[in-house]
Amino acid sequence: MSRYNVFDGGNELRHYDDFTSGISGYDNVRPAQHHIERQRHILFHVNTGDRPYTAEWNPLVVENNDELVTHILGAGWVITGVGFHVKQAATGKLRPVIELGDGTKVNLAEYDAVVQAGQVGSYANTAEVDLTQVGFTWLRPVKDVGGTGTIREVMNPAGVGAVTSQYQAARVAGGQEPAPMGGCFGIILELVYLEDERACNCVSTPCPTVFPDPICAPKIGP
Repeated sequence: MSRYNVFDGGNELRHYDDFTSGISGYDNVRPAQHHIERQRHILFHVNTGDRPYTAEWNPLVVENNDELVTHILGAGWVITGVGFHVKQAATGKLRPVIELGDGTKVNLAEYDAVVQAGQVGSYANTAEVDLTQVGFTWLRPVKDVGGTGTIREVMNPAGVGAVTSQYQAARVAGGQEPAPMGGCFGIILELVYLEDERACNCVSTPCPTVFPDPICAPKIGP
């Protein structure tokens, strides 16, 4: 059995045409500079005092039970968390979920929360972000593992997914209309990007080959 070091980098001087890597010890190991940044933090900023929320023609008014789609998710994206920064207080709450490419919804919960198993992914079962309180909220995906609910990352295996938040207006006295979504806040998506961006060459695939019977030379002599 052979072992080939084909990773990028290393700290041993090798021959220029040697396609394997060398390493002596394990101190000061760092990613090579040519690799793309695969861990991303994508901010979407909501400021309802600015356009398009205050446009004179056809303004964006997010009312009770409306959904706000702030991020799209590609195939092979691993979602590790969703953060909220409420900068200016308003009214109501947000209920965020992760929608995978197949339409499945994944609930979110605070990283130290105790969650129940068997909770269907929906706006009714996910965490709430209070828009009346200025501050920070950090949420992580909830996945069922066996008979327990576990807070961990979730991968979008195929298709285009999204991070969506349903606006829940505050309860009002009889006869009054619920207030639309207001305030100023940011939603930060934390993810690991798994796609290999490099091209592939054609690779031959081994297949069964039928060889003819050998042609034997006639025997000469006794």
